Amino acid sequence: VNNLPQKPPTLDAINAELKVLRAYFYFMAMDMLGNVPLVTDYKTSPDSVTNSSRKVVYDFIEKELKDNMQLLNPSVNKSSYGRVTKWFGHGLLAKLYLNSQVYTGTSKWDESASECDSVLLSSNYSLEGNYFDNFSSTNDNSTENIFVVPFQNGYIAGNEVSWQNLHQNNDKTFSMLQQPWNGFCSTADFYSNYDTSSVYSGSGGNVYRSFQD
Repeated sequence: VNNLPQKPPTLDAINAELKVLRAYFYFMAMDMLGNVPLVTDYKTSPDSVTNSSRKVVYDFIEKELKDNMQLLNPSVNKSSYGRVTKWFGHGLLAKLYLNSQVYTGTSKWDESASECDSVLLSSNYSLEGNYFDNFSSTNDNSTENIFVVPFQNGYIAGNEVSWQNLHQNNDKTFSMLQQPWNGFCSTADFYSNYDTSSVYSGSGGNVYRSFQD
């Protein structure tokens, strides 16, 4: 898109949304794994990729968020449902700062609180009276959700894991449009392939069980 002869007028906002979404995925990788490869273009050879330190990835995420925050959509309505908004950016930066001491050795409690205040003072969000409304099939009406992946007809298909594994009556619990499959089960013959015998031993007044399989 950046190389088009006639660029769309919203190009800066498009790039900002993509960069902040990328920062979100890098945040999850850094949070869970620590040191991860940091690649920012399609031309980088996979053979040349090496791990970047958690601090380097942290600094990258922080800069991407701060550089692009003001270009993000500030609206909270049907048009921004499932999209990266300005408030998503503030929320993500708050989470980044919340664990800054773990990630970098330097705490940023005040900065995290400030980003949270930005979301709260926007008056766009409030806690739902019923927590489970955030996960219902009509959660596009939620006043609490800041960012969602809209697995709904007309948006994106998929995300079948929940109703494949939930109890058959949970359609009433979560106002689901379909009845769950009641989970998966296996035959007795399948279970009998495992050695379920155990060895028990005692030590210091405690009984320990060692599984053979």
